Amino acid sequence: MTPPEFFEGIAADYVAACRGGRDEIAAIATLGCELYLGASAYNLGELVEAGLPPERGGVLAPFHRIDELAEADADLDMIDELDDGAKNFLMVGRIAPNKGHVALVDAFAAYVDAYGDPARLVILGKIDPRLSTYTDRIRARIDHHRLGGRVRWINGASEGQLKAAYLAAHVFMLLSEHEGFCVPLAESMALGTPIVARATSAIPETLADAGLSWDGADPYLYAASAARVFGDGDLRATLREAASRRYQSTYASRVLRERFLRYLEPVL
Repeated sequence: MTPPEFFEGIAADYVAACRGGRDEIAAIATLGCELYLGASAYNLGELVEAGLPPERGGVLAPFHRIDELAEADADLDMIDELDDGAKNFLMVGRIAPNKGHVALVDAFAAYVDAYGDPARLVILGKIDPRLSTYTDRIRARIDHHRLGGRVRWINGASEGQLKAAYLAAHVFMLLSEHEGFCVPLAESMALGTPIVARATSAIPETLADAGLSWDGADPYLYAASAARVFGDGDLRATLREAASRRYQSTYASRVLRERFLRYLEPVL
């Protein structure tokens, strides 16, 4: 459950919903259920801290449609649009203040400032009118850095457009401050998009060695990481191999089904 502090001054209804959800954690942890499954050890840890007996808990990544996405036809028009020689930075996720879009814009601006390459930031995710204050902050930051012509907003996408965005991206950059798992990380692993991320909440656990991750918020650190990925073919190959290996061993649908059934056996 996202901490309500992220929505303070942005949306009172989100603050109330998140606060209410977090207030229920202790009640859920002490219901006495036979089995509790968290999307990550990070999530499950909140229940354990609230009183859940550890032996009744387990970790199971969310079920998803990534295998179907990998088999889907990519939107060729979008690939043509993005395949123009510019380095494409991609962020996938709903437009919400815990997702770190403002920091992402700063890191992208740092890359443009330091390296001067033709580059584009693709922000793909649903825009919620209730969070317009946050969306306005992102747009203001883009204007502050004079990046308007370099940013491509996609307010929701078809399956084909989503796949095209991953295939055309040179780096998936995630500077979110709070994630309970983050399915787009697993999507990037499956589709071979190199990952640079901020090591917060469940991100290090989800990512492991399948990308580059760092503590701290220095935008030039993330800009330099992207530049290293772009310029080092051996590193890109190593990251893609590690990402594919992690996806197939940990997040593929068959693995999740098998793990879920193993959890259920002793309960049933």
